[in-house]
Amino acid sequence: MTKCGLSVSLDLESPNCYQINLMNILLGAPFPYRLVSPLGLGYLAVALRRAGHEVEIRNPNKGQDDPGGFARWCRQRNFDVVGFQVMTSERGFTRALLSAVHEELPNALLLVGGPHISGRGADALEDFEDAHYAFCGEAEESLPELLRLIDRTHRPAPGKTLVHVPGLVYRTDEGIQKNPPVLIEDIDSLGPLPWDLFDIEGYNEDPGIMNDEYPWYWIGTSRGCPHACAYCMNPVLNQGRIRYYKPQYVVDEIERMKKLGVPAVTLIDDTPTDDRGHFTEFCLELQRRVGIPWDVAGNATRLQTLDEELLQLMERTGCRKVAVALESGSAKMIQRFRRDYDPWTAVARINELAASTRMGFEVFFMLGHPDETDADVLQTIRAILALEVDRIKVNMFSPWPGIAITKELERQGRLPYVPDYLYYFDSAAMPTSTISVRRLMFYQFLYYALFNLKPKRAYNLVRQFGIGNVLLTSTKLLLSAMGIERAVPGYMYKREYQASPHRQNGENRGK
Repeated sequence: MTKCGLSVSLDLESPNCYQINLMNILLGAPFPYRLVSPLGLGYLAVALRRAGHEVEIRNPNKGQDDPGGFARWCRQRNFDVVGFQVMTSERGFTRALLSAVHEELPNALLLVGGPHISGRGADALEDFEDAHYAFCGEAEESLPELLRLIDRTHRPAPGKTLVHVPGLVYRTDEGIQKNPPVLIEDIDSLGPLPWDLFDIEGYNEDPGIMNDEYPWYWIGTSRGCPHACAYCMNPVLNQGRIRYYKPQYVVDEIERMKKLGVPAVTLIDDTPTDDRGHFTEFCLELQRRVGIPWDVAGNATRLQTLDEELLQLMERTGCRKVAVALESGSAKMIQRFRRDYDPWTAVARINELAASTRMGFEVFFMLGHPDETDADVLQTIRAILALEVDRIKVNMFSPWPGIAITKELERQGRLPYVPDYLYYFDSAAMPTSTISVRRLMFYQFLYYALFNLKPKRAYNLVRQFGIGNVLLTSTKLLLSAMGIERAVPGYMYKREYQASPHRQNGENRGK
């Protein structure tokens, strides 16, 4: 018997009776714009293909894809399984998509995973009532195993149990259960990425001046981070560990990207330079085999891992830009973030390193920690004025589920309701104990303005992006600071799908 051209087991003598062995699967990552290829879904697709399944990847875009239209497209493709990688900012939109798909494909298996799910843990299925199962952590081993164990009713087949599927969140008669997640040790074994499933031309719609206006094509040399910054999801997603792809494996992927017409690559690692020997080997392998422009700017690396010698090697091998995270000029905030350096010593060191290279040098800041005060902001302004680098990036704090700061806010009863669309690095999600959201947005504008008003920087910005783009971006930031435009700078959405104001992270905040 076949289903969508795929074989189905109906051996009535088998304990696996009614188990669909091969399925037609859609993986999607709802987001308001398509910036980069979803590498995580790509590795998941590889694992599913190895198990014999057919897989498609499509990223529904909020403001462009109507849930009903998306669901009808899914029905035309006759998917057996539809799974979404969920960001907290897209939980409302994802719920709308799941509901629409369930209506059009009532027999389809509906799944959710991704950062928001990992942060919510056992409560994830409370957020997504239409989802049959959720996955915390890595699912490359877990999802194929789940599909092997369940029958056509999406329940465990006779004689089968789900208790050993890593990271699985599932409903039972005793309530929702969550299995412990397991990290994949040999990440090289995941295999090459399925570039045929990525819409290479469709991604990178318009990164804009905030992202240098050049396309971002991401690739990773590692997974995870050994550090435990209080605002970061990494301790939740990777259990405080880092695992490395072999340099040869990464360069193989970059060679494929170049053959597909990718002009440059960005390392998306959380701390690519943490292992100096591994990173050096990667640089030399890339220089020897590919010769493509690249940068370390997707996520900022750690300042303590850089020195003049390493920067010179990066520059020789084609690196055009490096970003480091300073976060704040306030020692109190550095301590709250669980970082381990003196901000003023760090400023001096950043200036030394930036002067030693011709690469672009960018510094990341974090604004809006719940305990941040105006005095802390003034310290950061002093640090910004003292920096001699090309660019800064001002990220806004968001209370992502599962991170250390959010857990502390929950313990203190200080976690407010935050609309989905404010869970972005460019927009203030919540006030601090002393600073309003409006003033936080003004401070963000002020940080950028004070940094870029130096004549040389202003001239370089206009020369690189044009006066029109500079004025447009500046105007959007100013309007956000004035409370006139509440959107991520550079992006406007036609429609928002919000979580209920009484369900922040699944809890009733109206009590």
